[in-house]
Amino acid sequence: MPRKKCKICGKNAESEFCFIHKPKKPLKKSGAFLSRRQNEDIEEGQMWELFMEIKRERVDKGGWLYCFETGEKIPKNYYNTTLIYHHLFEKGVARWEKYKYEKWNIYIVHPDVHTQIHADIDKTPRLKEERERLIKEKSL
Repeated sequence: MPRKKCKICGKNAESEFCFIHKPKKPLKKSGAFLSRRQNEDIEEGQMWELFMEIKRERVDKGGWLYCFETGEKIPKNYYNTTLIYHHLFEKGVARWEKYKYEKWNIYIVHPDVHTQIHADIDKTPRLKEERERLIKEKSL
């Protein structure tokens, strides 16, 4: 089959244009598919809204939040961070994933306690006991 020449640059081509100058078909803009990052952004936004709702519900009359483990006031500079919100049943574990948007699964803790929970839950006895209680109560 005789080769054609690109109308723009004159290079050999399969049709009237070479690969570089061939008109591109526009991508569908149905919105049916979101990128992984777009899905993560939406999920992060939903989680943030849930955290802010929990904060509004659990703040006392003086505007303070308290650590579930220690009972101490949490410094207000942490209120608008995710550091103080702990999922007792971890959201990254497939078995517990369905509970990630459940308010009963989210506890407010001091950031230092939050770090400790993930390092060794045995050093956070109230949270460990609460987790065991919920496993029995909710048959998890």
